[in-house]
Amino acid sequence: MPKAAVHPTGSNFRRAAKLDVVSRVRMLNQMGLLKERPRWLEWCQRVPPMENHNLHLQARTIRNPYPQMVDFLLKKYPDLRFQDCYVDGNDWSAGNDAYRDDHPVMQFVAQQLKLMREEGLTKREAFKRTEDIFRERRESLEREQKVMMAMAIREGFKPMFSTGRAYLEVEKARIESGHLTRIISALRKQRASAEETRDSEAAQEAVTRRELKQAVEEAAQMARQDAAKKKEREEQIRQDEAKVQETLQQLQAAQESQEPKESQAPFPISEDQAPTQTETHPPEEFDQEQEDQKRRLDSRTATEMDLRTRTTPGAAGQQRTDQGVSQMLKSSKLDRSRMDESQEGEGSSSDSDDENSKR
Repeated sequence: MPKAAVHPTGSNFRRAAKLDVVSRVRMLNQMGLLKERPRWLEWCQRVPPMENHNLHLQARTIRNPYPQMVDFLLKKYPDLRFQDCYVDGNDWSAGNDAYRDDHPVMQFVAQQLKLMREEGLTKREAFKRTEDIFRERRESLEREQKVMMAMAIREGFKPMFSTGRAYLEVEKARIESGHLTRIISALRKQRASAEETRDSEAAQEAVTRRELKQAVEEAAQMARQDAAKKKEREEQIRQDEAKVQETLQQLQAAQESQEPKESQAPFPISEDQAPTQTETHPPEEFDQEQEDQKRRLDSRTATEMDLRTRTTPGAAGQQRTDQGVSQMLKSSKLDRSRMDESQEGEGSSSDSDDENSKR
């Protein structure tokens, strides 16, 4: 393994053992004998310095017969440059006339040099002799090729590309087919995504419809319940109204039964006492009648207000109805008590009148 640089025109052979500065400094650095690592050591390790002692600095003449012979052959037969030109290593470029070993140019020059070295022929004679050999070889190859073409025609074989334009059209078609394939794949992906979106939307719509149907059913059930409750309230209101009407009728009947009792005296009065009673008590009877009329009007207005407030549904309406009925009953009891007191007062007044008349 060489330690120094490898130059393309030189060798690494040393005539005498010489000290290597880079390796010595590296060893000293590894042993820790240096205070700090030299900066030039890293660059010399990356790109070692080129040694000038063992290089052949003088130009040498290279005696290679191939370039001149290849140049002469290509001047006479320039079409050989393009034979097997698409094979790697035979691609022609300006100044590059070296080809693969199986190329006809290299085989021609090798055969010419062989005749020159083995048979001692001159360059011209060897060239002419090689031309004859290659002509015979070319004729035999053409005969074989013609036989193969005849066999292909008889078998019905056809070449894939007879011209360069046909090959170009096939390449264009291949590129277009690849592009169309990519377009088709993109469209398929879009269709798949659209189908997934449609399915998700359909599922969401079904869920929405089911929820809407459930909400409608719940609303209808609540409406039926409200209607039933409303019907029950109306029935209760009608029952309460019937009770109130019955109570009013009872009160009216009681008032009508009490009115004739008020008009009649509780005790029989003589003819001579009647004028004196009418003369002494007309203002009291008139006041009593006015009070009775006021009570009747108050009871009627209270009944009308209760009937009006009966239309208001709920617990408030029921409470107001109960309050109105209780108020009516209380007023009727007060009327009865007052009527009894008035009758007792009339009886006492009549007794006092009798006593006065006796005196």
